[in-house]
Amino acid sequence: MSFWSWLMSLFVRKRRPAKRIVSLVLLLREERYLDPVILRKLASNAFELEFEDTEDAENFVVTVQDDVSYMIQAHGQMFLVNNYARPYIEDLEEVSEEIQELRLRQAVREHRAWMSVDRFGPAHMSEEASFHWIGRLLAELIDNDCTAIFCPANSRGCVYDPDLDEVLRGPDPLQIFEANHRPPVLEISESDPLMMRAVQEARERWPEFVAAFEERQAGDVFSVKAPLSDGDATEFMWLSVGAIENNIIFGRLDNDPVNIGRIKSGDRVRVAVADLNDWLYTSGSQQHGGFTVAVLTKLYRKGK
Repeated sequence: MSFWSWLMSLFVRKRRPAKRIVSLVLLLREERYLDPVILRKLASNAFELEFEDTEDAENFVVTVQDDVSYMIQAHGQMFLVNNYARPYIEDLEEVSEEIQELRLRQAVREHRAWMSVDRFGPAHMSEEASFHWIGRLLAELIDNDCTAIFCPANSRGCVYDPDLDEVLRGPDPLQIFEANHRPPVLEISESDPLMMRAVQEARERWPEFVAAFEERQAGDVFSVKAPLSDGDATEFMWLSVGAIENNIIFGRLDNDPVNIGRIKSGDRVRVAVADLNDWLYTSGSQQHGGFTVAVLTKLYRKGK
């Protein structure tokens, strides 16, 4: 698991469901049209089988409820595909407030419809195998109207990114919840005493970062966190450092902002050393800095 993926997993409060459901859910911005003919074609790609339209066949896709639910039998296992033109979460605003990572919170709030693929009936294959086929079918169903993916079995969610399609088609689609490479965007008061001390330490020890940057080797990674603003919106974001000159840090954004529309991941930006919030660098297998990261980890482990 990458550093950012590990950190991301700390910032979504998990609820243990009463029953473990072998299912993956797509949260969608708008209602999706689906019919047996379309689903049969997508299922053929996912399961690498030919499907009939009758339950008498070995492998079939049939309608359970028009425009809403469909049954698939493949490789001896039954799967249910749901397609609903309403939010997956009933109390959308209330539940989304519990999501600590702001990008995921926004993705959940934006959805207005959902689709899912569930293992149905007696388990004729292992949970691991079931998730493998569910992930493959989900990758066929997914489109750019998807905001997030949710797994009821482990109460994990992630913002959808096209890079996740390959993971969904792989042997363990649940790795999508570990593969998210975006740094988490979190909400915490700047006046929090632990955070204030962490920022102060980062600034006091800034010369350590500069010295290491001047002696950097190929493969070393140097990043800083600083505030970037657009009107009333301000976000503390990480950028990969390319140069430091005259107390100005030049770099590229490591991730897309949530509320600042004028910039995106990979854009060149500059920030003043005086505005520095944190720094982090890796040299070989050693990681240095990350003072606010340590505070955030501690606070959110306590469920603050």
